[in-house]
Amino acid sequence: VITTYTPEDDVAGSAVVEAKQGDKVEIIVRDAGGWAYCRLEASNSMGWLPSSRMVEIARLLADHDAALHEGLLSASKDDFVEVVSRHYSGWAFCREWNGPPALDSPPRKEGWVTDSYLEDKRSQVMLASKWHRLVLQALDQVVLSALELEGVLAQAKEQDWGGDLSAEWMQQCLEFTRWLTNELQNITKAVSQHEQSVDTGMYATVQWETAPGSTSELKVEKGDMVLVLDSD
Repeated sequence: VITTYTPEDDVAGSAVVEAKQGDKVEIIVRDAGGWAYCRLEASNSMGWLPSSRMVEIARLLADHDAALHEGLLSASKDDFVEVVSRHYSGWAFCREWNGPPALDSPPRKEGWVTDSYLEDKRSQVMLASKWHRLVLQALDQVVLSALELEGVLAQAKEQDWGGDLSAEWMQQCLEFTRWLTNELQNITKAVSQHEQSVDTGMYATVQWETAPGSTSELKVEKGDMVLVLDSD
């Protein structure tokens, strides 16, 4: 938590929690309205906090070299980044992290990082449901966007704009509708692929120490946590 949050009177009694600057929280789920459902590590209490009052920090597990790819963020092993958002496709949008930014601090580099390169210390239960929660967040955003479009169209109908509707405005509505359609298709495709390979994309705990017999085998110790990228 980077800024202390005390619930206001109009939200008192709802499922919100108070948090002080420096408190550590586990982010369970984010919603499209700018809130995050969290668990406070110190008290184990759970509730909603404004997303703007906290930052998610993650350590790089390996070098992420993306210098030749536009939109991606290059970072070295053991660097810390701020995780702005995660996507069900397996990517996370991140920023360089050097502590809470000051008002006069220069813009930080940002871009997409492969999610499996980021250390995630949440519980195994949370990690096992991670992908499903990201899909639900994406669906929540689609529903919210569709409601916004419905409101705009309803307003145009009530005010009888008629011939005042510009071609540019109609084009923007069509583009927004196409985005909604494409996003739903992408979510459907991702769910279908996930059902066909339920083991991949899941975290697992190593039960026995293994010594690699070739360069393609991974050395791990009992208790290590690994991300299953493919299974045979």
